[in-house]
Amino acid sequence: MLLKVVFIGPMGSGKSTAIQTISEIEPVKTEARNTERFKVDKPTTTVGMDYGEINLGEHGKVALYGVPGQQRFDFMWPIITKGAMGAIMLLDCSQENCWKEFKYFVDEFTKFVDPSSFIVALNRATDSDVDHCNQLLMDEGLTMPVFCSDPRNEQDLTVLLHVLISNAELRFLLD
Repeated sequence: MLLKVVFIGPMGSGKSTAIQTISEIEPVKTEARNTERFKVDKPTTTVGMDYGEINLGEHGKVALYGVPGQQRFDFMWPIITKGAMGAIMLLDCSQENCWKEFKYFVDEFTKFVDPSSFIVALNRATDSDVDHCNQLLMDEGLTMPVFCSDPRNEQDLTVLLHVLISNAELRFLLD
């Protein structure tokens, strides 16, 4: 069995780092020089996608896909998300305009992935960030699990994947 999980979020939110942290293979990356350093100060950025895997032995594998975070690459989003059993939305709460970006990504990606199969992972977050995120979701009529998570922490990411897969199994049983 192949489970497809997509990491979504704005540039610099930690998608590539998360896949690098949890993948059991050397991730495939499509990095290029970051020409938008005025937005996020990092030397490179994803321009196509990231890909990694977790082997489940006889039960198959989890394919990990990361989308590019810049809006100019939005044509890739429906291609990468097709067939995904769920999505983990990463958000770096220390970035300027993070909540505007959050709303944009929620609006865009609920077109491609069922909102009931989303998990939100906030990094560099405070308790008030979690409360604000939950309020934004309620304002949109959405219910998604919200976690504080560090994309460099394998244990945090394992918890996110377990919750995402458990939610998918529950939806399958209820359908």
